[in-house]
Amino acid sequence: MNNKILFFKRIARNLVLNINKLFDIAYMFIPVKRTKNSVALLEYAGIGDFLFNAVFIDKYIKYFSNKKVTLIVSELVYPIAIFLFNRYDNVTIIGINLRKFEYNFLYRYKMCYSLGKQELLCCVHPNFIEQNLYIYNKIFSENYIRYEGEPYFYPLLQSKVKNEKVILSKYEKSNKNILYHLSQIYNYITDSNSNISLLKNDMESLFSSYLYPKPDVKLPNKYAVILTDGSVPERKFSLKQWQSLLNMLPKEINIIQLGKSELPLEHINLINLINKTTLVESMSIIKNANFVIGNETGLTHFAYLNKIFTVVILGGGHYGRFLPLPFDFYIEPVIYNMDCFECGWHCDKIDTNDLNQYPCIENISTNNIIEVLKIKGFLK
Repeated sequence: MNNKILFFKRIARNLVLNINKLFDIAYMFIPVKRTKNSVALLEYAGIGDFLFNAVFIDKYIKYFSNKKVTLIVSELVYPIAIFLFNRYDNVTIIGINLRKFEYNFLYRYKMCYSLGKQELLCCVHPNFIEQNLYIYNKIFSENYIRYEGEPYFYPLLQSKVKNEKVILSKYEKSNKNILYHLSQIYNYITDSNSNISLLKNDMESLFSSYLYPKPDVKLPNKYAVILTDGSVPERKFSLKQWQSLLNMLPKEINIIQLGKSELPLEHINLINLINKTTLVESMSIIKNANFVIGNETGLTHFAYLNKIFTVVILGGGHYGRFLPLPFDFYIEPVIYNMDCFECGWHCDKIDTNDLNQYPCIENISTNNIIEVLKIKGFLK
């Protein structure tokens, strides 16, 4: 039965996509008004990638200060983008629901025609994968710039646009921290020579320049935060591991649990705020924490980028892309080192259809986290 449902879903999907292609061909002949003095920045990414790129986006906006700048992001990241960059008068921020953009012609038509024909479209996300490619190919622009991609973890894709400049990665197929790729894109577009060693100060300055709204919940004066969410179940600590960790934390510590996915944990001073705060409110709570423990996911990166000491539960799938950083920061990754690190999450040791944890996550000891907190002086 499941196979039959899947079969008919695929047929329906292909039918909708083919009808959309016909509409796309038709509206290519409709005149598009040129948006004068304009540049669009496409950064369709998850929270982690976006936070790393935030310092460069801020620099792009300042570089293009004499132009109308449109920042195009994912619907997920949209609240953060509004919070960070809505302070600039020359910036318009658009959040795209990719599923609707792909399947709903009217939604896509409205998005693209409201943008008009840009003078320049820059895909400033280093990882040129299907999501960015699809949006990039649909937006009208006189000129295009994009990065070729990160070939170590992701396949290189080709676009269909004209008047395009492709920035070739000088790192080829070697694994480099995402900041190196972002820096190369920025240097090319702005004809600059950004120094990677200065990025720590730039990041600290950017995030410390904001006043974060207070959440509409009563919080203790001192607390730690645990971030139990993650991109996929295989890449995050299990309920058993989190509970083991909480059992080892002193009873007098106030602990706030943030995220979207329910994970029933117990601790005498645990405050469960799962699904009870907005994304920006969660950022505010994190920014005032004593320390943070989290799976490797977006808001975990936000914590240490805001100078909050963070213990990151780090798997080996794309080890090196985010962490370790090329400079010291307020962070301590805990890992279970394996010779298969940097596999791109193509793990051959488990059946991912069964949603088992990757062994590099499953074997991380909660004792290691406690030991880090003791060494750093957060626990006795």
